[in-house]
Amino acid sequence: MAERVARAICRGVLLLRCGTTGIGPDLSPQAATVLEVAEDMLWRDYLPTAQGALEELRHPDGTMVDAGAGTFVSTGSNQYSVAGQPSTAWRAMIDAVIDAIEAEPRTKPEDAS
Repeated sequence: MAERVARAICRGVLLLRCGTTGIGPDLSPQAATVLEVAEDMLWRDYLPTAQGALEELRHPDGTMVDAGAGTFVSTGSNQYSVAGQPSTAWRAMIDAVIDAIEAEPRTKPEDAS
């Protein structure tokens, strides 16, 4: 997981440095290949940042808690169980954060002031 998070952060930084968000068909195939090679070379530099992000996930906000709670079902006598796999609650909590981010308007780096 740490590598995946570090790679995502690295990719985001590289895309911003290229002046794109990576959303939509902004990159030529050649540019995408260059970014992939750069990510392979640099992602380890982002492990401390990834560790910090993962450590923050230990402390969910209210939106995440509400989303995770919605995946539990009562089994009686104040006992609860996750509906499905434990990953169901985790995914619901992370999806709540992603949905909140996606609800925010996005601007390209050159549009930001």
